[in-house]
Amino acid sequence: MTEVTSLRARPWVWLGVTGMVSAGRRRSSLAAAIVGVLLTAGACSSQPPPPPRVTSDSDTVITSGTSAATPSTTSGRPTTTAPTATATGAVSPLSVKTGYRPANLSADQSAVVKAYDAYWVFRAQSLGTNTVDLSNAATVASPQGFSQISNYAAQQKARGQHAAGEITTNVTAVVLAGSTATLTDCSLNNSYDVKTDTGVQLTKPTGLMKVTIILVRQPSGWVVANINPSTSTCTVPTA
Repeated sequence: MTEVTSLRARPWVWLGVTGMVSAGRRRSSLAAAIVGVLLTAGACSSQPPPPPRVTSDSDTVITSGTSAATPSTTSGRPTTTAPTATATGAVSPLSVKTGYRPANLSADQSAVVKAYDAYWVFRAQSLGTNTVDLSNAATVASPQGFSQISNYAAQQKARGQHAAGEITTNVTAVVLAGSTATLTDCSLNNSYDVKTDTGVQLTKPTGLMKVTIILVRQPSGWVVANINPSTSTCTVPTA
């Protein structure tokens, strides 16, 4: 959110323009000029008020409340009401749903997609509870892929928050290159972070986003080596 300061918002930037008055007018209005100088000096001696904060209509404020994702307005800015916490303050952890999948995949491509689905079940459980199942990690992720999950889960736990909401994976392409596969996911991100003890919503969903995933073939099968979300939007195929 960028603060924008205009000349209208900062009227004191116009002080000093009085020097543009003609010399003849200054001589004929000497008394008025002296008074003006005194008034100007008095005005400059006090700190001018800070410029108003300019916001965009697209800004969203997250506030705690009683209903999930209820739009409202605060001072002309759209707001999203956080989900209601239960009596214990708990909010259901992150879940994952299978969306679009291409037809006519080869056996190897199908194996890659299956490995990606297993990875997301593991990832959602880990980030939704901040508890990583070490016994199952090697079956879904390489050491690098695992560290992406475990490091973030540790950070979330230290902040006293966890992931909630839902992720829908929409696989749009699977490209094989020997023992490496590149999978493209037009992921529908309806997830958000919440305070674990109170259930207060801290972030908001980002919607559709393009994600590129690198998988590698190991003796046990395909595992996720790296996952790279982008800021690019995408379109889920209809058929």
